[in-house]
Amino acid sequence: MLKCKICGARIEDDVAVCPSCGAKVAGGVESPSTSAGGPTATTGTSAPTRPSSPVIKTTCAHCGAEVIGEHRFCPQCGVNLKEAAEEKNAAPAPQERRCPQCGSDVQENSRFCPDCGMTLEKDIATTPQPSESVLKSSDFVLIEGNANIGSFYMCTHEVTQEEYQTITGKNPSRFHGDKLPVEQVSWYEAVEYCNMRSRAEGLTPCYSGSEDSDYDCNFTANGYRLPTEAEWEYAATEGKYHSPHKYSGSDEIDCVAWYSGNSDNKTQNVMTKTPNKLGLHDMTGNVWEWCWDKYNSFSFCRVFRGGSWFSNTDSCDISYRGSCSPGDRDPYQGLRLVRSVQ
Repeated sequence: MLKCKICGARIEDDVAVCPSCGAKVAGGVESPSTSAGGPTATTGTSAPTRPSSPVIKTTCAHCGAEVIGEHRFCPQCGVNLKEAAEEKNAAPAPQERRCPQCGSDVQENSRFCPDCGMTLEKDIATTPQPSESVLKSSDFVLIEGNANIGSFYMCTHEVTQEEYQTITGKNPSRFHGDKLPVEQVSWYEAVEYCNMRSRAEGLTPCYSGSEDSDYDCNFTANGYRLPTEAEWEYAATEGKYHSPHKYSGSDEIDCVAWYSGNSDNKTQNVMTKTPNKLGLHDMTGNVWEWCWDKYNSFSFCRVFRGGSWFSNTDSCDISYRGSCSPGDRDPYQGLRLVRSVQ
């Protein structure tokens, strides 16, 4: 045992820092068995034995060394033990890094997913936790089905930039505003957003596959997905009410839609026009909405419906069908979410 010259505390022979005062040991200790006059004499009488106390062991939060006894400083690295522990506890938890195809946890530098084998991009997105104020289940309404279409839930509005960025950490839109509909989103990105939001809320993703192998949809899963074209048209024509309007909710387009005649050549905040009888806003205009379906059995293109801020009145007609490559991104293409009834 050695003794610190600064505070007098007893120190193990192999430590570099006094655990009591933090002073460096090298050159600053003396053996308690010697003094200026030589070896300390003994009286031959042993000191009374004190009751033993429980041994206190802690781990330094900075270097990981085991610290025995009540000490202020780590005898190996010299940091203040209490401050190091508080700093570690205050540090934010690392964000999860997940495979975009199967949702498995992925190590920081992995090139391939250990579960599905998918090649991972270097800048694979982490999955942030959703904000309760942004993601609300009350935004969805039940669309009662009929003999041909099963019941489903549909969001009352198009996905906003705030919602999209909360989940993906990105905002690809040309026009910027939290309550504006997100746009310049490809069909592939729309599908991945559905899966990412499903995982963020603890739901089962509906989609599997990739751009290279195409996608499959599990319609029995409880996660988010794009509407089928039949579901979209059924909701646009007000479901069980089956209104014969030219536009969703009215024959007067200015009442229900942002289109080329009133949009000022840009998107507008969602839910600022009159909804249809089901409570769905912007089923006509603002941005085209991606659907699950291909345009026909021979086509690679995916369908979008509803018209946009850039569309004329004919293109906004409920019956109008549009389509383009699933990889295309345009400032008039967005999406709306649905969920299957379980």
